[in-house]
Amino acid sequence: MPFDHIKVWELTVAGGVLLLFSVFTGILYLLLHRVARRLSRRFRNRMGDRLITAVTGPLLILVFVQGLLIAANILTLLDPWREEIRTGFSVVFIILIVLMASRSAGILFDGYMQLLARRRTSGMARQLGPPGRRVVLLGIYFVGILLILDQLGISITPLVATLGIGGLAVALALQPVLGNFFAGTYILTDGAIGVGDYIELESGISGYVHQMGWRSTKILTVFNNLIIIPNSRLADSIVTNYQSPTAHMWVMVTGGVSYESDLAKVEQIALEVASSVVEGCSGAVKRSEPWFGFDGFGDSNIDFWFFIEATDRLGGFQVKHELLKALHERFNLEGIVINYPVRKLILPESKTWTSSGV
Repeated sequence: MPFDHIKVWELTVAGGVLLLFSVFTGILYLLLHRVARRLSRRFRNRMGDRLITAVTGPLLILVFVQGLLIAANILTLLDPWREEIRTGFSVVFIILIVLMASRSAGILFDGYMQLLARRRTSGMARQLGPPGRRVVLLGIYFVGILLILDQLGISITPLVATLGIGGLAVALALQPVLGNFFAGTYILTDGAIGVGDYIELESGISGYVHQMGWRSTKILTVFNNLIIIPNSRLADSIVTNYQSPTAHMWVMVTGGVSYESDLAKVEQIALEVASSVVEGCSGAVKRSEPWFGFDGFGDSNIDFWFFIEATDRLGGFQVKHELLKALHERFNLEGIVINYPVRKLILPESKTWTSSGV
């Protein structure tokens, strides 16, 4: 009779524990949904709502299973299977944690890819997104499987060693491919260049970024040729982006006038010509005023420079072409001389000779 009384007491307590955890699970469910709604209203997106919804199911199951474990520990009739129960709970715990981690990682990765898609590198984001997401999820599943095998008493040391050696061999064989892949992810996340940008590498290669892939980046030159650059080479190169932070750029044009010229008149005429070019050239920024200044005493001329703002890299070529042409024509009309290279020689007999073109 005492034995039956103890059994009834154990069953009553175990049932009370299960009931308590069932109520707590319901309260937790309502609380999580309320938090999800508040996060959505506060941050004006569904990211927090999606994250909480993704982990709600596994988390509630985990809490209820914890209640089952506590209730099972109360019942003495389950003592012969205590070790199996503990192992089963550990396996279920790992599965639920892996499920929550994989769902959360997938949602966060998708959100990050959507953020990148709003940039100019959206094409590359679409290419790198699916394989990157698969790699992250496979890594989480792989760790979970190893933990489950360890709980089941299966030694994972030989498996890890075998996979390590095999992974090393594969990594060495795929080193160029992996190097380009990770370099591509770096270029993408850095956001320094994007499709449509005019760039120039330190090697002298220049052109418009035509396409950015996971292995290589394609550049379209002004000669309409396509140059394919491995991402690992591009990531290690010094790159000038002519469209960042804006496409507008300053163009510098240099020249010189003879020492006999009236410098005040030269400056006035040069600014008039530059202003006329800015107004008439489609490659120049209209609201920007040109800059002019004398630079120094050269061998044959007094050197000067112009700064004119162009709309982009190709517009800079157009501005420079129009300015040189208009300036040469106006100087000829005004009688302002641009000297050929001239050197004055003084001979011992005190005779002076002037040679041109030296």
